[in-house]
Amino acid sequence: AVCPRFSIFGDTVNTASRMASTARPVVSRDDIFIHMTEAAAAGLQEETLERLRGVYNLVLGPVGCGMEIKGKGHMQTFSLEPVTPHPCDFGDA
Repeated sequence: AVCPRFSIFGDTVNTASRMASTARPVVSRDDIFIHMTEAAAAGLQEETLERLRGVYNLVLGPVGCGMEIKGKGHMQTFSLEPVTPHPCDFGDA
């Protein structure tokens, strides 16, 4: 039997696995939804967020009211998703 040279385990992998299993489904290949913990969201610098919005049209926001993560309890998670225009934003019409 071949043993792997390293194993990935621990709290980070467990949390990511739980988030993946409880996150919203991906609708299409073009569906952008980057799911992250509150700590990861807090670590994004304002300059980075401005660039993500300006270049990639992505905005950071909370995912609902959070989610129950097995072994963690209630966690507020965040996502980077494309900005969707409000239906009333049609310029000077």
